[in-house]
Amino acid sequence: PRPGCGAGGARRNNRGAARPAPPPPRGPPHAADRILVQRAALAQPRTPSVEIDGELPEPASGAVRLAELARDLGVCLPELEGPMPRGGLTITLGFVDGKVETTDARAKVGKDRLAAIESCVDERTVGVRLPEILEPVRVEFRWQ
Repeated sequence: PRPGCGAGGARRNNRGAARPAPPPPRGPPHAADRILVQRAALAQPRTPSVEIDGELPEPASGAVRLAELARDLGVCLPELEGPMPRGGLTITLGFVDGKVETTDARAKVGKDRLAAIESCVDERTVGVRLPEILEPVRVEFRWQ
């Protein structure tokens, strides 16, 4: 072989010339990419149904506040890290003296995903007050 040539006789560029980028991999996307795509799909605005176990003393203002809260809780949907489960997702908030006292998430997903959703809900409901709700009441938000 000539000097500067490898075993196959091809010249090596010792100056570090730029080589073209390799083509993107073919086949199914990587797991991380799939999760990002699924999270993005879940982040699209969705309006849950809202059920109240009790009465609102001021239905108009209470309904507006609950609608705002429902939109805010929608931020937690990507924590599913997968498609919306068949039975949907239900988040139940227990209010006492106008403050969120309990949170519960139900869906047919792994315990780690439910824990992630509940953690997100806890973060989103810190400081949430519904002063018109003085009696204990449960509010269910359902996404399908």
